[in-house]
Amino acid sequence: VVEGSAGSGSSPHMLSLSDTTVSNRWLLYRPGATASTSTNYRLLVQTNGSSVVSENLSDSSSATKFAMRVDTNYFAACADGGAVVADTAGVSPITTTVHIANGYNGSNQANGHIKRVALYSEALTDTELQSLTS
Repeated sequence: VVEGSAGSGSSPHMLSLSDTTVSNRWLLYRPGATASTSTNYRLLVQTNGSSVVSENLSDSSSATKFAMRVDTNYFAACADGGAVVADTAGVSPITTTVHIANGYNGSNQANGHIKRVALYSEALTDTELQSLTS
């Protein structure tokens, strides 16, 4: 669970889980966010260099609370208590590192603020994702 906002910049990252490469990762970010454009937050999951999930999480760039479910072959995320974006079609990437407010190599800083981050030892249900972000 992440609470905060990404500012402007080249695809500012709020949270990512990776193996320290772009080939295997979960990513919560705003694509191409600049001062003059307003873009939605997205969830991107890549396994062995292939995109497994690439979905909008919000209809607004002003979303502030996000939750992701990292589970075997089940991808789920939610923004501000809205609908849960879920997919079971792909293979979950093996990740070893958590990156808060930047990308796997220190790039794509959030240029915003992070108020809270919470990591849970078990996968949350879709209802819990919505409740924690409302």
